[in-house]
Amino acid sequence: MLPDTQDEDDASNEGLAIVDVLSDAGIDNGESQTEKSLKRQAADTYQLYATQYRRRFKWIKTEHFNPTLKKDLQQDSRKLLTILAQCGTWDTEQDAKFTAW
Repeated sequence: MLPDTQDEDDASNEGLAIVDVLSDAGIDNGESQTEKSLKRQAADTYQLYATQYRRRFKWIKTEHFNPTLKKDLQQDSRKLLTILAQCGTWDTEQDAKFTAW
């Protein structure tokens, strides 16, 4: 899903809203997340995108999703979770790029 930058909605705070969603999930404060809780959070985030932010995205057609893509995305997600676990807690106050906003 890619943001639709030509939408009439103000997208200036969208990045902060996404960070808030991740913060609420405990992703940026070092809490251990199970795959089940991450799936629940993904469903909640999708619901937000499909309703409140629906005009900001161009959705991929379902015909592009197949079992191979699902398997590959699951593997990628697990690898990313491993990387996140190795990196430790992300402190937005110490992130120069984040505070540059």
